[in-house]
Amino acid sequence: MKKYINIVSIVTFILLISSCSEEITKEISAENKAIEEISKITNDFLASLEGKIPSPNSKAFEPNDFIPDIEAGLEEYMKNGDVGQAVSVGIAASQKATSGQVCPANGNGGNPIGSVINAANPLDYAGRYHAEVLEDALIIHRNQIYPNGVFNFTNAINFTHNYLASNNIYVNSTNAMTESEFNAFYANMISLLQNNDYKMSKVVRIHENEGRISSTERQILEMYFLAQESSNTLNGYIQYSIQTENSILNSNLSSKSKDLLLFTMATARHDINFWNPY
Repeated sequence: MKKYINIVSIVTFILLISSCSEEITKEISAENKAIEEISKITNDFLASLEGKIPSPNSKAFEPNDFIPDIEAGLEEYMKNGDVGQAVSVGIAASQKATSGQVCPANGNGGNPIGSVINAANPLDYAGRYHAEVLEDALIIHRNQIYPNGVFNFTNAINFTHNYLASNNIYVNSTNAMTESEFNAFYANMISLLQNNDYKMSKVVRIHENEGRISSTERQILEMYFLAQESSNTLNGYIQYSIQTENSILNSNLSSKSKDLLLFTMATARHDINFWNPY
């Protein structure tokens, strides 16, 4: 009888291993397919840029205007997975990074915020509120965020939290940073960006090395940010981003990976449209 039980246990173990192996194979296949699809979208976009000369009226590429909030939002999201808090920290980083600069004309340097929404992306609201809060805070309530012309973290965070709450977006206060924590976080983040030429395509490799994102997530984000860094057209980049987001949405990637990628891309798309560096 004992021998029979042992045999059953061995067979069960083998079947379990086989089942796990099949699941891993399916997961790898889904990841490879997603990478292949996004690689094609990216290559097609980059090919469309070749030989095109940017408009003489276009501004120089100024990544220090908008990269801090994309990176700050991504870092906070990787840490807690709290969309509301990631939006808040990203906005605060943007406000601090650009506090000495004039806000884009009428609060939006590119297209109207509503015209660049990707309704298919369930996390589009993260990027949309990001732009809406910046527009409101940097123009209408500028003195509240910069009393006496100096950035105030507490005011910035409270302003964003209240704005999100009025739109039924819950922010978990237990994940909130203190001002000293934010200053240390911001200093480390700016150092990371400076050491990598303010290029997110380089930064995401570091996040993978630290074990904060997977190899698949890094490969997709690296392609995405390489396209962003190479682009000389605002509308072309926005359409590229939306096409990439929809590809991710329709892929068989895990829901966790989808959320990370879709959150990051929604933030980047709305943020770059707001600051319009092209």
